[in-house]
Amino acid sequence: MSNETFLTKRQLEILKLRNTGLSQAEIARQLGTTRANISATEKTAKENIKKAENTLKLSKMIKASAWVKVEKDTDLQEIPKKIFEAASKAKIWVNLDTPTLIGFIARECKDKIKGRRIISELDIGVTREGDIIAR
Repeated sequence: MSNETFLTKRQLEILKLRNTGLSQAEIARQLGTTRANISATEKTAKENIKKAENTLKLSKMIKASAWVKVEKDTDLQEIPKKIFEAASKAKIWVNLDTPTLIGFIARECKDKIKGRRIISELDIGVTREGDIIAR
C-alpha cells in the first residue's frame, strides 16, 4: 500500500502504531530506535499527508468553473449568496444548502475566519458538478 502513497512503509507503520494510542517512546522501544527518530518520522509523515491533501484540493480547484473571491472583513453569512449567484451565472447547481455551505467554509478555512468575520481573503470555487472548493 505504501508504494502507492506519499508515505514510506516506516511512516505508515509509525502512524498506525500512534493511532492505536502508543506514545512515541513506546513505539521507539518496540521498533528499536529513539523517540527523536520516531518524532521526526511522524512529523515528516504528517507533512506528506498535508501536501497530498493540498494537491487534491488544487486538483479540484483546477476544475472549478465559477469563482468567488471573498474579501477580508466580509461576514461569513454573506458568502453563500455570492456563491449561489456565481454558480447560477455559470449554470451550475450547488450541491450544498446554505447552512451546510457555511459550515463547510468555516471548517475548510478556519484559519482565515474569526467568529463570523473573514480575517484573510478566501477563494471559493464551484466545479461543474456543483462541488465547493475553498481556500
